Amino acid sequence: MANTPQSETVLETRGICLSFGALEAAKHLSFKLPRGGRRALIGPNGAGKTTFINLLTGKLMPDSGRILLNDNDISALPFHARVKLGLVRTFQISTLLRKMTVLENVQLAALEQHGRGGILLGGRSAQAEAAEEAFAMLVQLNLDAYASKLVGELAYGIQRLIEIAVALTSRPSVLLLDEPAAGVAPAESRLIVDVIDQLSSDISVLLIEHDMNLVFRFADWITVMAGGAILCEGSPREIAADPRVKEVYLGARTYD
Repeated sequence: MANTPQSETVLETRGICLSFGALEAAKHLSFKLPRGGRRALIGPNGAGKTTFINLLTGKLMPDSGRILLNDNDISALPFHARVKLGLVRTFQISTLLRKMTVLENVQLAALEQHGRGGILLGGRSAQAEAAEEAFAMLVQLNLDAYASKLVGELAYGIQRLIEIAVALTSRPSVLLLDEPAAGVAPAESRLIVDVIDQLSSDISVLLIEHDMNLVFRFADWITVMAGGAILCEGSPREIAADPRVKEVYLGARTYD
């Protein structure tokens, strides 16, 4: 299988390992995400994908190995410190405030980004600036039509798009999208890909997803995990044709 395309690396792991008792949850994981890359992480349930993402974001700490962000060792940093350095994650389950409007959700994230602590504590001027910034983000992602809507009234696929808008207010250099299409209707999953396609090339994206149509449309390089280890990596065409991947994950399915 081909080697990873050469370019500047923004996020890297070097042989990270993690065990829970006798269970090896992460086995010598070495991975590179290039600046501006559009990468996908796939594998069957229990492959270790969520553990890997939790290690990247600081929710879990490795027993050994190193995690580098822009050549800085972040292996021991907590989650919030990694966010401030530009490593931002969306979650499998929505974390939006359903009884607030779309604009208010993004506005809160903007206030947090600027260290204002919350919409009630930020002061009138800070609130106005955050609202302006939030609306600009919604316009950028073609979501401004939903600004005054309560999050709980929106289709689930639109909520996942709002989560991306919230994540982007942190101005990430690396965006980890954790199953953004989970529970989303096919038509709405296409909207998610359209929004991702609009992201700046300055943002490197790692997509963790079970929707293989979305993965093969989005990714320029795919990493496959199985049993807590990296099974293989390659272009979408190489991954679709690899017999090992077909055996553990893709089965008889084919993709364009």
